[in-house]
Amino acid sequence: GMLIFEVISGGLLPFPDTADDELVRFLHGVAKEVDANENAWLNEHLLEAPSHANKALAHLFYSTTHARSLLRRTFSDVIAFLSPHHFDDIKQGLLPSIENEETYL
Repeated sequence: GMLIFEVISGGLLPFPDTADDELVRFLHGVAKEVDANENAWLNEHLLEAPSHANKALAHLFYSTTHARSLLRRTFSDVIAFLSPHHFDDIKQGLLPSIENEETYL
């Protein structure tokens, strides 16, 4: 997910104003919260997509950075999403058809 952020943003850091130790504590706290409460972080984002990302790229980003690891896209899912068959559509901001897409939103 963070790699997707860096690619979409042109190399910006995902959490530029957060010290590494502070970020680790934050993410550890999120993980504990998710483990303790099945409803925690279901519809929240850990990080906003880059502001210039079109709808398709923002969707891809959010689907790879879900707080719940079981709801994140796998690397294979990302490759399928970005396959040459769909590349032109994605550049135009159109979402390709994805099986079971609702599990990634």
